[in-house]
Amino acid sequence: MPRLLTALTALLCLLLLAGCGSEDDTPTASPTPTSAPSPIATIEATATLSPTPTESATATTEPTAEPTGPAEPELNPEPATVSGRGIQGLGEVTDARIGAPFGLDVRYPRIASLDPFNAAVAAEVQRQIDEFSAQIGTPTPLPDGRIPQELTLTWRLLVASADVIGVRLDTYRFFGANGAESSTTIWFDLQGGEAMPAVALIKDNASIERLRTLVAAVIARDRPDDGIDLDVPTPPIELYDTLGFDAAGRLIVTFDEAEVAASFVGQVSVAIAAEDVEPLLSAFGLRALAEALDPATSLGIGVSGR
Repeated sequence: MPRLLTALTALLCLLLLAGCGSEDDTPTASPTPTSAPSPIATIEATATLSPTPTESATATTEPTAEPTGPAEPELNPEPATVSGRGIQGLGEVTDARIGAPFGLDVRYPRIASLDPFNAAVAAEVQRQIDEFSAQIGTPTPLPDGRIPQELTLTWRLLVASADVIGVRLDTYRFFGANGAESSTTIWFDLQGGEAMPAVALIKDNASIERLRTLVAAVIARDRPDDGIDLDVPTPPIELYDTLGFDAAGRLIVTFDEAEVAASFVGQVSVAIAAEDVEPLLSAFGLRALAEALDPATSLGIGVSGR
């Protein structure tokens, strides 16, 4: 009995010791961390954020300059000319004077052995002198005796070959307080031996009307604010009396001062593209165009030199 009691006591002690060890050695579960990031994680995330596509485009895009209208218009283009150097027989007639009935400074070409051409040019010059005289009447001299009114006329060769000759006469009329510029062209057909008006370069009346339409379109495009009016009662033979070609084959049409616009606008010139004007040219006009595109370097009657 005492042994049994002792054994029970020992077993009870072992059980008590085992229970105490279980409470002290069993690890407790750590609390589950919350989803909130640590301060370090927050800083790193902020530092590595790249800008959104909208922010990037705003920061780097620069404004671009786009044209807002047509290219700069070409005002008053000029026809091609030839110098006349080396053209045998080409000379100049000069008529200059100071005083009554008015001042005169006139220069125009003369070609030896080509009397029909010379006569045509001289007749046009005289016509202009007579017209100016009629315009000013009998001028009143200034106190010092000078006559302020004056007519100035110069010339330039547009084409000069053994086939076609074209000359342009440029005139300035000074009326005493103001003046006006005008031009005219004389074309000479050496095959037929006769002077031709400028409109002889154009094929027929329908082509002249087509030319009017083309000129109006160019003026509307390039000079819409100049008040240019082509609907004037002047006959085409007078209105289109100054025609020439440039080196690109364009037809240069020139109107006198105050002819189709107010005086302050001055002379009006437009260029008609070669591809538009070529179908409108007469046989004589096509020959003149060919000479303008490939100018001769000498002039011999009946002999073409280049």
